[in-house]
Amino acid sequence: MRSRPVRAYRRLADRGSRLYAPAVHATAPHRHWVIAGADWHDAIVTGVAVLIITCPWALGLAIPTVQAVASGTIFKSGVLLNSGDVIERLPEVDHVILDKTGTLTLPDLDGTNAADIPAGVFALAGRLALSSHHPVAAAVARAPGVKPPIIGTVEEAGQGVRVIVDGVEIRLGLPSFCGAEALVSGADLGPESSIVAFSKGSEKFILSRGQGLRPDASAVVGALKARNIGIDVLSGDREPAVRAAAHALGMLERSAGVTPADKIARIEELKRCSTKVLMVGDGMNDAPSLAAAHVSMSPISAAHLSQATADLVFLGRPLAPVVAAIDAARKALQLMRQNFWLAIGYNVMAVPICCLSGDCPSALNRGSGGCEASVFQG
Repeated sequence: MRSRPVRAYRRLADRGSRLYAPAVHATAPHRHWVIAGADWHDAIVTGVAVLIITCPWALGLAIPTVQAVASGTIFKSGVLLNSGDVIERLPEVDHVILDKTGTLTLPDLDGTNAADIPAGVFALAGRLALSSHHPVAAAVARAPGVKPPIIGTVEEAGQGVRVIVDGVEIRLGLPSFCGAEALVSGADLGPESSIVAFSKGSEKFILSRGQGLRPDASAVVGALKARNIGIDVLSGDREPAVRAAAHALGMLERSAGVTPADKIARIEELKRCSTKVLMVGDGMNDAPSLAAAHVSMSPISAAHLSQATADLVFLGRPLAPVVAAIDAARKALQLMRQNFWLAIGYNVMAVPICCLSGDCPSALNRGSGGCEASVFQG
């Protein structure tokens, strides 16, 4: 059974505060007590006591106070918030979609076949890679001796980059984008290697890069499963690399060679089943799926467009902030419910006691302390 969304409690608290404050101020004035037969002194003291003991701001602060504290807790766990209402949406998440390259794996990739590529070709590929936002291409761009990027390079999202130099088109990206599919089957690639293709006219090469999983990726996947959260790995990488990563993490649901449109289609499929999806991705081609998800998250090493699109950005190399953010938001939801009903319950009990008690000064003192306990509970 799903918990009631935070937004429902916030809206209820806002509506309650709007109705509650006028009602209290209509009840408190001393003239009502004079009409009821009290003398002016007792009527004024009782009216003031009602105004103080009811503490109308307790209801209005029951939700925002916890939201502010939860934001600080999430920040301390290494997560930056880009969206003001993400704490309201995050507790609803029951499915996580993870990109592989640069998200499950570390952003820094190691070269595996650089020695097999002619130096001139590798240098040219590195210059072209400087204009790409893909993690594998970025690893090529970090090669020693790479010169400045080539002017006029065009990036096609989810495919690669291309430019024309001296009348010859040069491409770097997916093997299909570079017309190098035939080279993939004949290449000696390890199961964990990711590839990027390069073409210059009739010259075609496959550049491979080895990836390592984030150090706590397996623990994070286990923690998500323990919280009954479904997990998918969707990657544009080749099947052997995706399969190896999923196997190492003990995951069954995976898809390789997917396009940005495929990721959005999967998110929409889950939405139709009333599933709330958290999308975690880093590439520029992940931006559309990050925008389509119920909540989105990117590492600090992600492309600028992905960071700008994501609701949350986590810092450092560990993947643990993903779980920490979900836990903090769920705890916040629990405290919001608690504070909401404590604020309601306290005022429901305190007002009749204050009105009927003959010891109005004592009621006044009790009201002041009770208000603070309600507001800052949790």
